Amino acid sequence: MEWLKIVLPDDVLERDARWQVIMDAFENVFLASGGPRDAAMFSVNGPNSAEAFIFSPASNQIAGRLLHSFGAVPSERPNRQETTLLVGNADAVERLLAE
Repeated sequence: MEWLKIVLPDDVLERDARWQVIMDAFENVFLASGGPRDAAMFSVNGPNSAEAFIFSPASNQIAGRLLHSFGAVPSERPNRQETTLLVGNADAVERLLAE
């Protein structure tokens, strides 16, 4: 399985609305799946705010259809310094984004 990315729109109001919908939908699937240890959702931070969401390969396994419905595309593993954990287990950053 691969990492996935959803790029957020440039329009701030549209970005804010879409951000919440995607995060809530993924969190619901994550919790319904028992909070898999390797499933996680990250934001990739740009100069002003989050520019994209990145999902671990295990996220693709539990929510692939959902993520693709939001326009998810394959992605590289993100740089640890440019990401913030949004949904996942507390140790997801250390385990999934180790240098």
